[in-house]
Amino acid sequence: GDLEELNRAKYVGMALHTVKVQTYLRYIDEFVRLSSAPMMLELGLFPNAKEISETMAIWEAYRKFLSKDCADFTDEDAFIAVGDGATPRTAALFAFLSKGGTCFAIDPLLEQGAATHDKKSTAATHSSSFSKQTASNAVTKVQQQSDHNAQFFRKLADASPSVAGANNQSAAKKSGELDSHPWQGVHRLKVMPHKVERVRIKVRRAVVLLLHCHCTLEQV
Repeated sequence: GDLEELNRAKYVGMALHTVKVQTYLRYIDEFVRLSSAPMMLELGLFPNAKEISETMAIWEAYRKFLSKDCADFTDEDAFIAVGDGATPRTAALFAFLSKGGTCFAIDPLLEQGAATHDKKSTAATHSSSFSKQTASNAVTKVQQQSDHNAQFFRKLADASPSVAGANNQSAAKKSGELDSHPWQGVHRLKVMPHKVERVRIKVRRAVVLLLHCHCTLEQV
């Protein structure tokens, strides 16, 4: 009767307390093994494990289902991250890890995110590009690695920061890109602070990434 019910309740309570939530760190493990991971963290692209897991998951989906078809991507092709938020983390990760293709981050919050990042960042950034010291540090981290951005950082380390940012400002304004932002040192990354309906991109082929997108495919 009552005693049996009480014992059953105690057993259920003990069972609930002993249930362990199993966590999977596969994507985190993959991320920390990347030669470019220190640079992505230094750029403030990933504030927490959740964002890393989500973005690495979409990279894994691309690698599993589309990478063979996109192996010959050039600058005429594109990865387009729609609704990337105030930080271009998805487009930037594809810029670091893919072998070819221009990587577009599209979100109206990107301009505000760039301004906020500049105020909060403690990394060694100067105006619209990396400082020489930051670029030199980045080269040191990847000099033994096969990261596709290493050559770009070597050139940037020897260049004047003000010149590196100024050369592309006119072209950026014409294309709708943000001409000055904290992620300007990422090769092949284009930051476009607009609603996707206002953006027109002419490419040969495109992979559209809709990780946090709140619009339909028809709108894209």
